[in-house]
Amino acid sequence: MVLGASAVLGVYAAGYLITEPGAGLLDQIVSAAPSAIAATGRLRDGTYLGQGQSRFGAVYVTVAITQGRISQVWINAVTTTFPSQAIDALRDQVVVRQSAAVDLVSGATASSSAFVQAIQAALRQAQ
Repeated sequence: MVLGASAVLGVYAAGYLITEPGAGLLDQIVSAAPSAIAATGRLRDGTYLGQGQSRFGAVYVTVAITQGRISQVWINAVTTTFPSQAIDALRDQVVVRQSAAVDLVSGATASSSAFVQAIQAALRQAQ
């Protein structure tokens, strides 16, 4: 099936009109969220579970705290549009930065935001 340029433009325009109103919502959620929890104080040793939600699904993580510091992060499950491989590198950023303040992954912003929320939830338990 061959579509003319005007038909393709119409499809893109319709998709934009449908999704654009919700695009700003994600920015509002990310900016309205409490600032990333930094592990500046001593965290309680242990293993903590966290869940983060986006409009495209959820991210579930486990955070290990050893000697008051984030020692390891696991992504347990991802139900977002993108597979866990899209946000896998964020795990190392959390450990290096000792914080949920990570760089969002372009193209997987909702998944990244859900990951940050999950890390924040786990760190709140460790405080």
